[in-house]
Amino acid sequence: MLLIWQKYHIDWRIFLTVWIVYLFHLAPLPAANENRYLDLVISLVEEGRFEIDTYHHNTLDKSYYKGHYYAGAAPGPSLLAIPGYLVFKAVKAFVPEPFGQYDKAGYIRSFLKSDQASDDFLTAYPFGDFVLLHLWLSALISGLTTALTAVMLYRCARHISGDEFTGQLTALALAFGSICFFYAIRLYAHNVSTFFLFSAFMTVHPWCDRDRLTSQRLACAGLLAGLSVVMDYSAGPISGILILYMLWQTPRTQWLYPVAGIGICAVGMMLYHYIHFGHPLITPYSLPTDPSSYGSHAEYQEGLGGFSLPPLSRFWDLTFGGYRGIFIYMPIALAALIGLIVQARRTTLSVWHFVLAAFVLQMVFTSAMRYWYGGWDFGARYMVPALPFLFLGLASDALRRWRKTLLSLTAVSVLINWCGAQFGPGDSVSDALSLFVLSGPTTPLHSFMSVYFSTYTNWDIAISASGVYIVMLVTIFFIWKITYVKPRGHDIPL
Repeated sequence: MLLIWQKYHIDWRIFLTVWIVYLFHLAPLPAANENRYLDLVISLVEEGRFEIDTYHHNTLDKSYYKGHYYAGAAPGPSLLAIPGYLVFKAVKAFVPEPFGQYDKAGYIRSFLKSDQASDDFLTAYPFGDFVLLHLWLSALISGLTTALTAVMLYRCARHISGDEFTGQLTALALAFGSICFFYAIRLYAHNVSTFFLFSAFMTVHPWCDRDRLTSQRLACAGLLAGLSVVMDYSAGPISGILILYMLWQTPRTQWLYPVAGIGICAVGMMLYHYIHFGHPLITPYSLPTDPSSYGSHAEYQEGLGGFSLPPLSRFWDLTFGGYRGIFIYMPIALAALIGLIVQARRTTLSVWHFVLAAFVLQMVFTSAMRYWYGGWDFGARYMVPALPFLFLGLASDALRRWRKTLLSLTAVSVLINWCGAQFGPGDSVSDALSLFVLSGPTTPLHSFMSVYFSTYTNWDIAISASGVYIVMLVTIFFIWKITYVKPRGHDIPL
């Protein structure tokens, strides 16, 4: 362990810092998006089936087909969560269900807007178990994979720029100065999908020698690119262009390997669709949410499966619009885009053009979606798969002289997304900033526990958000200040 720490001590510090901050900001209360994955993993383990009939009343993001309810999304996050749920189940057997006094009727019928839930469902609903499971799986899946993505981005940016500062700034800008922060502390698929997508990119490492693009690497990269779509369908555009990039980089004799890797996932998903929805190309979004209406899937019934030619105004909405504009939620992203464009213009056809194309393609894809805004969330969540590629622009030589400007933009971006992580979904940056100014720093778990103790119990317990942040900051301080011990007889180059 000492040898590993010695060789990768910066990687470990970045990983632990990012993950610990996420752990302190975990959101306990699962909403409709999170509950669909929790329902599915419970159904897979407890009932051995993909139908979520038992708990479907706790989510609007579901699909109805031939008398059964299914999670209204790709099944990947729930499949990935099975080992975590088994551990949770083993531990939970010794722990009573918490939050027994909580108003489950208000939660189901008001917060989740599930008026069809019966009184028997509300009585039997294990609210406390769902809260604990959401915390556990958010930390284990969303938070962990996002922290790993930050480490990969650090290594890639440092390799490109040859500068340690640039590598660390790029990683921390993505982790805390982008909307990835908000989606890392909840059980959403976007960050998990992005992890597999960027892992595929790093597996074939575009800046390495072509001789290192072995058949095993190519097959693994293809599999990872396919798994990103199994996690979330919105990763499809970049996954596809990444496979094309691999084919362009390799001789025809090796084309079979990346195609086979992504083909395994494609066939698996088509079988899933065919078995449960009657056709290999019918996704859960194509189906109604209950026998009487399409509900939240109504947007996907218009145009071509929910897609149409995007109006020009949509690009403004996704860039500088106050509602979902990525450069409003993440000002540092604008500097990254400038770096990408300048770097692409300075070189002939190269990986910089691929990275820029990945961002543009995801932008066009999201703009063409009729549900481009993503509901009541924080920022343009369907743009998340493009963010690590976009943030590579911070490693551009063109930005090297603007270090103070980059630090300032990163600080503003961190403030915006830290506020978003604290106060939950919102329709604008001003919402999150206003709550921060009026309420001061908090965490989602602190807010939940404060309301629970004051509303549902007689316990007179004072919980301080400041104390939580002191513990977090002291922990991070020691992670960066602790020195590694070099074992005798070993000399590993950094």
